[in-house]
Amino acid sequence: MIGVLWWVVVRALNPLERLVHQIGARSATNLEAIDTAIVPVEAKVLVNAINDLFHKLQLSIERYNRFTADAAHELRTPLAGSVVQIHAALECSDESERKHSLNQALKGLSKLNRLVEQLLVFSRMEPDVAMLEFAFLDLKKLSVEVVSEYAPGYLEKGVALELDAPNPVKLKGNWELLATALRNLLDNAVRVTPAGGVIKVSLFADDDFVSLVVIDAGPGIADHNKALVFGRFHRLIGTTGQGSGLGLSIVHSAVRLHGGAVTLKDGEEGRGLQVVIKIPIRKSIPL
Repeated sequence: MIGVLWWVVVRALNPLERLVHQIGARSATNLEAIDTAIVPVEAKVLVNAINDLFHKLQLSIERYNRFTADAAHELRTPLAGSVVQIHAALECSDESERKHSLNQALKGLSKLNRLVEQLLVFSRMEPDVAMLEFAFLDLKKLSVEVVSEYAPGYLEKGVALELDAPNPVKLKGNWELLATALRNLLDNAVRVTPAGGVIKVSLFADDDFVSLVVIDAGPGIADHNKALVFGRFHRLIGTTGQGSGLGLSIVHSAVRLHGGAVTLKDGEEGRGLQVVIKIPIRKSIPL
């Protein structure tokens, strides 16, 4: 009798042993789904969960690889340019040319520093690693603080910055992320707005949504490009300047983590760009 029971137990465990062997023989890089054909019915729920985890890990690794490859490419250009300019300055005997080369190197390093800062912000907002604290905040207070930071620099460039936020706007969110989103919008706006132009920031809310709108006086973005600019490192053909290509992507990620959405529209009277952030008040919590 005992021998029969032992035979039954061994026979029942054979599929599990094969499963253990299949998993144990895998390399660390093999994230293919486990073959469920040899899996006992009782273990299929567990194996399906493991396969789902493998799939998520594969997507995360692919996203990481794309991000690091793109980041390396973007970092290489300003770094290489700065090295060339520094070498030119060291070998140059003319003081004015040396100063010009050093100024160009400084511009390249400033762009590199900005890009590194943006990369660090972006990495903290990856959905698989985002560990963010959300608390009730006043978006009007945040907007006033950020706009006040930028106003002096705008005046130096001959650009006016207006804020229309008549009432406090309370929601549950992450102060740092929302402030970073607004800073990126203002960075983009001043980059494309000529001297004498006006950049308008408005904030309002109803029972369901908070809306934050930034309107610049630049050339705007063609309709067929509006969806593309949210991609990482995307720059429109013909654009120049110190942009990292991450600004709107960071804005999109920050707003998405608040359950909101970002839309791009033409500015007033068809000129410039209007960026509209809408966050649901009752859902302004981490997803």
